[in-house]
Amino acid sequence: MSDLFRLQLFCHLVTSKSFSKTAESFYLTQPAVSLQVKKLEESYGTLLFDRSGRKLRLTESGKELHRYAKRVVNLMEQSKAALKEHAELEAGRLHIGASTGLADHHLPALLGRFLEKNPSLYVRLLVDTTEHILQKALEHGLDVAFVGLKEPSLAKGLNFEQVFEDEVILVKASGSRVKASRVSAKRLASLPLILHQEGSGLRHFLEEELPRRGVVTEGLNVVGEFGLHDSCKQAVLMDRGLTFASRPAVESELSRGLLKEVKLDGPPLIRHFYMVVNSEQVHSRAAESFIAFCRAASP
Repeated sequence: MSDLFRLQLFCHLVTSKSFSKTAESFYLTQPAVSLQVKKLEESYGTLLFDRSGRKLRLTESGKELHRYAKRVVNLMEQSKAALKEHAELEAGRLHIGASTGLADHHLPALLGRFLEKNPSLYVRLLVDTTEHILQKALEHGLDVAFVGLKEPSLAKGLNFEQVFEDEVILVKASGSRVKASRVSAKRLASLPLILHQEGSGLRHFLEEELPRRGVVTEGLNVVGEFGLHDSCKQAVLMDRGLTFASRPAVESELSRGLLKEVKLDGPPLIRHFYMVVNSEQVHSRAAESFIAFCRAASP
């Protein structure tokens, strides 16, 4: 059996932590799995598993090999996918991840224009918090991601390119108990605020930007955390407090008079959105075409 097969088996064993499950997945007996692991250890001249306890544990050498083995196995799978869709772009698949604001208000129009040119392309869109989307991109789980946060701690493995921007505004219910239509940084601290959940890009943006406006975020009167855009918006409509929102996310309610904007002293809060690509990932033709399309469409 080839080293590539043994690396595949090794990765599966590390993930499943079970010789029996690995044997079943590879249509082998458990002794055969043990033999392949032994041959892999002989090939690298080191022990990969600590066999002193009852649980299956990697040695330090095993952990190091696992890092590289995952890349090798992933590259093999990506090469198969690339060759499969090489004949025709439209036969490809595209796996995109996006944070909620982007998935609801910016990405649909961009994706729609791309699909007009590639109508047979299969697209799967994962919508989650910025934190989870970036982690998925780092793990090679997405072809491309779109988020509203440039995370320095992940910059080594991910490339961030600005593709959109919009304005973040403060809104209240039209019949709100808060009568002010404009507030200062000092006044903002006394208002009942509803924030997005931890891990959201908008919350991270506010935690960075508001202190630049003289707002002490630890001193804000936070009355609740209501998930993401829609749940925060519903809480505001019930007059539970005010919230910060992307303007496109509340444009409909503003135009219908259900919500009112509360102006902040100083320049507008402008938030940037990024296309995120894993620099170590080999992309399919469909992914490469979409990435190029997004770059050409960005301002």
